[in-house]
Amino acid sequence: MTLYDYPPATAFGRIIPKDKIYEHASVSAEVRELFVAQVAQIRWKNKLAPETLNLDATPAVPEIQVFALALKEENINTRLLRCMDEAIPFSIIFELRREDSLRLAAAPAILSGGKKFMSEYLFSEWMPADTPRVPLPLALNLERLYEIILATLAPFRQRSEESLEAWILRLNAIQEKKKEAAKLERRLWKEKQFNRQIPINRELRLVRQELAALCAE
Repeated sequence: MTLYDYPPATAFGRIIPKDKIYEHASVSAEVRELFVAQVAQIRWKNKLAPETLNLDATPAVPEIQVFALALKEENINTRLLRCMDEAIPFSIIFELRREDSLRLAAAPAILSGGKKFMSEYLFSEWMPADTPRVPLPLALNLERLYEIILATLAPFRQRSEESLEAWILRLNAIQEKKKEAAKLERRLWKEKQFNRQIPINRELRLVRQELAALCAE
């Protein structure tokens, strides 16, 4: 897993009160309780933008934000990350810290038609918080930089000539096919009659073939 050292010019360092998140996202009472239970602090750590990084924006990725979250628990409910993504109209990379450990999270996202279009969340493994960082890679623009950062998280790499939007759509399709396969596997396990297992097996094989095609690079 790669941890990047963001240039000093990108440092933002602003603490974000949770109330500010509530103001800009649909937050239920249950989610507010989760924020209190799981998140100690939200810090807007870095702002990667044309004026801070000297890289051109694109319509899909005009800026990239880095949020550092101090956690009270080892895990975080993805609804909390979703709230922050809803509140901020740009792509976000989350650095989640719990005691002396750190992991990254992100829902690959672009702006499309004036709206934020997102995939499911991707997580790195936990690593020591003092893991050495490396300089940001060279990139032609912010969108390409974002693709490179996401590649360290995504289980399925972006295909050659595949746009960021197409990659996000494929990642979503992979998640849906995995859910569909798991549902069929449960049905197959519960079904005791052999003649009823046959069509379920046939459908499951087809879904697995479709999933393999989606995952192929």
